[in-house]
Amino acid sequence: MLATKIRAKARETPDKTAIVFNNRELSYRRFACLIEISRRYLAAQGLAGEGVAVLPSGSLMSTWILGLALHSLGMTTLAVSSAEEIGRLNLPDIRCVVATAGAHPGLDHICAAGGWRLLRVPAEIIDGATAQGVVLDLPDLSGPFGGHILLTSGTTGSYKKVFFDPAQQWHRFCYLQGLHGITDQSLVNVLNFGMWTSVGYYFAASTWDAGGTVVIYQGRALHDAFRWPGISHTYVIPHLLAQILAAPDGALPHSDAMQLCVMAGALPQSLADLARARLTRQIYIHYGSTEASVNARTLVETPEDLRWHRPVPSCGIEAVDEQGRTLAAGQVGLIRVPVFAGVTSYLHDEAASRAFFRDGYFYPGDLGVFRSDGRLALHGRVTDVVNILGSKIATGPIEEALQHQLGVSGVCVFSVQNEAAEEEIHVAIETARPIDQTRLAAALGRELQGVPDALVHFIDALPRNDMGKIQRDVLKKSAASLIAGESRQQRRRSQRLARKLDKPPHGGAVTRR
Repeated sequence: MLATKIRAKARETPDKTAIVFNNRELSYRRFACLIEISRRYLAAQGLAGEGVAVLPSGSLMSTWILGLALHSLGMTTLAVSSAEEIGRLNLPDIRCVVATAGAHPGLDHICAAGGWRLLRVPAEIIDGATAQGVVLDLPDLSGPFGGHILLTSGTTGSYKKVFFDPAQQWHRFCYLQGLHGITDQSLVNVLNFGMWTSVGYYFAASTWDAGGTVVIYQGRALHDAFRWPGISHTYVIPHLLAQILAAPDGALPHSDAMQLCVMAGALPQSLADLARARLTRQIYIHYGSTEASVNARTLVETPEDLRWHRPVPSCGIEAVDEQGRTLAAGQVGLIRVPVFAGVTSYLHDEAASRAFFRDGYFYPGDLGVFRSDGRLALHGRVTDVVNILGSKIATGPIEEALQHQLGVSGVCVFSVQNEAAEEEIHVAIETARPIDQTRLAAALGRELQGVPDALVHFIDALPRNDMGKIQRDVLKKSAASLIAGESRQQRRRSQRLARKLDKPPHGGAVTRR
């Protein structure tokens, strides 16, 4: 499968660049040899056949090399962002945890406590010292090949696992290559996304499957990922894009030949304008999921393109009511798409599988509305609904409007029950600068009509997961724990809530509207 494609490319065009890792080139020949060296070492340790190999992420390039070597031995891989996550994933069939020598000092104790075999790969294997100047035989590989497990965003505090076998992966490669125009001439920048994310795994793998080049950057100054000339595609989330665009003047090359693909959250107009000025005029908004891939892809040409998505014609996306009946244009309903590439459930999670996969459809948990011309606007998550005077209101449009009007990098609207069992509305605003109180009051008045009282919190950085999605559960728990310990009268005088959530960027941390 993918390892076979990489070997074939190593024979056809051995000197072509496969990876640019931290601005260092690795040819297809060298890439294939490193995978083969690792494969031989892992096979000698008895790692061949079925089972799950967990890869705690260190160097993203090393994780890819070890992962592809394990796939070629028939093992299923799962990468995690930290060693501590392994025990929380409910994986009964872990056969081995594979890490490089010296990485994750506490991993030995974690594996011993979990009863998992730990295999540390010697540094010279991954560093490729034995591949320097050595031309290895690259025999044809014969299956069975292993699959890969991806983790969903985990905005509720727990990850769901999505298993893809090799055939399912190939179907997704073909889909993404056709949708994005990824070819053997593409130079695809996946920044620092790990193999546990759909972005980090599928856009890199799709590029290698097509014979193109992947840029991976794992450093502090994320704008350095754009130093390599000729990048054709970059995949980013709004939170990371804001960090990139904070780079000093002159640090970012501008190229209208590059597609900047933004996913996993709303893109504010101010950020879109800055990206257009500093990076490229080719900005695309993506809507999709780990489970069902990309379902909408919209070129940003006018302000409405930031909100109204263009569905991919072939994906079959629709809005339905609670009974699964398709809704007419203008009616807000549950978003669903036909199951894609054979993904019909979550791994080891029957309850979540029943909730999100039904009757041949995947329900991502989003609310949305179609316009008469077929374009789609999202209205937030089904679970991101607040009760305002007896009316259930989706928070998505409110957050998006406030973010745009206030020119901030993030807004989260949520409710928490107070000591009187009343739903109290909270607005957390991510900003490092003061906001004019008159402007704030006007924006809140427009978007929170009917709310007699709301707590507003100014926060330097909203809690986010690896995909940049706001972790509402963290905000709610912090707010709820404080509410439980204070009376209503005390809270009216208190500024402690925002300090508990995060250090406030400026004076008035909490404001009552």
